[in-house]
Amino acid sequence: MSTSRTIRRLPVPSLVFIALAAGCSSGETAPTVPVGSGGGSSADADLAALDVGDDELVADEAASEEELLATDWPQASDAAPDGDLLDTAETPDDLPEILPDPPMTGLLASESSSVGILTDPTWWSAQFSCPKNPLNASCTCRGSAYNCQFANNQPGRNRYLPPRAIRALRGVHGTARNAIIEKLGRWDLAAGEQLYDGSGTARGVVEGGCYSDAMAPTNLGHPCVKINFGQLKKMTVAGSATEKQYVYAFSVDAGGHSASGWVAAAGITDPAFKRYDLPPRAGSSFAATSYVVKSAEDYGCAPASYVSTTCLPAWAQLKIRPKSGPDVSEKARDYMLRDGNVLNLAYQTPLVGGAATDTFVVSAGALAFKRLKSTSASHRTILRIALYETKDATHAGTKVVGKMYFVYGEMAGRFGWVAAAAIKKGTVASAPTGSDTCVGKADGLYCSPINPGAFECKNGSIASGQYCVAPKKCVGPNGPGTTIVCQ
Repeated sequence: MSTSRTIRRLPVPSLVFIALAAGCSSGETAPTVPVGSGGGSSADADLAALDVGDDELVADEAASEEELLATDWPQASDAAPDGDLLDTAETPDDLPEILPDPPMTGLLASESSSVGILTDPTWWSAQFSCPKNPLNASCTCRGSAYNCQFANNQPGRNRYLPPRAIRALRGVHGTARNAIIEKLGRWDLAAGEQLYDGSGTARGVVEGGCYSDAMAPTNLGHPCVKINFGQLKKMTVAGSATEKQYVYAFSVDAGGHSASGWVAAAGITDPAFKRYDLPPRAGSSFAATSYVVKSAEDYGCAPASYVSTTCLPAWAQLKIRPKSGPDVSEKARDYMLRDGNVLNLAYQTPLVGGAATDTFVVSAGALAFKRLKSTSASHRTILRIALYETKDATHAGTKVVGKMYFVYGEMAGRFGWVAAAAIKKGTVASAPTGSDTCVGKADGLYCSPINPGAFECKNGSIASGQYCVAPKKCVGPNGPGTTIVCQ
């Protein structure tokens, strides 16, 4: 460690991951950033800047390049943000098309001690049971009891698949399975439903996304959405006074762009849908230091023009898994501030799945993160991963060219992982009063009372949002109109 602190980093033998996160762009070649420059010493500086204590434990990756070369790594199935994992295994005949009802114990259920069956235990160490495993799925936590797979035996693991996708997958082998998962693995959602971030801010009305059994785009008069398995949340959203249950949808068309967030659980119209609630493990021993999520301004960019490929440091373009080619993202930047000024709170670190358990719209100094202290060997809350060169005709993609850290904690009442480089020391200012609501408003664009932007009202609901370039703020039109007025 190239810091002034004596942080106790505990190597974990043969700590190679066998599951990975899909990326979010294509056609790019990441820059090579040697350890000790952007991808090395700056990563250690990220920890030092967060007041990580001398007594805190850091789980470390310890795989040789020979091990990486010999491992048959899974692939990302496509270049979409938060896309699926490549799935080529045959669907078992006894895999149910409809899952049983989850335990009826309220929003939370008791923990399970089942570890499940590991596909290749040689490549796993420091195993821990998943926090909840009502289906007795093959599931484990890697390196820390907080770093867990989804307890889901369905193909692709991260995705919750409807019955018709399970039926279509039977007897299908190879990469053809991924088109089935991507196109038929969607649930019917009632027309007009909004997508919300984890704070209840509307991100736009969900549209489209439906496919016929022949896997051709089709208009069903309502949208269809991809759902992360077991992610259920109760919250009161903007424009409502009632707390309701929401499920996490990813890579949906909302407000005219691809986005992820929460949709009303009651809006899923398929009766086969079950509201499984498998939240990340909670903790209570928080660091004394206060943190906030970094915004576009922290990277020297205006929110309206923020682009992760140019605003983030060069090392953020490095790969988070070995043997990753230029046709998928799988980059460090996927776990930092994303395009559209949003941050995903991850259920697990990238190579264990990297799936999101929440998404938040980020503005300057407005989003707090409470970091759990890393003082338990079995519940480490700081994990270091390696960053790799891009695989191409002359590079195997197994050379380690950087590193980054993930820290575990709580954000707006939900636990998960964030990149250490995505937060900083700071305190959230007093929250502004009011809320974004279209109740009693005609169609048009209205300045938000809680952020510098504006929200668009259509038929009494928030349809989309627009933002001003800092330091300007919205001053109109506050009525009919489609373009924000900034001053």
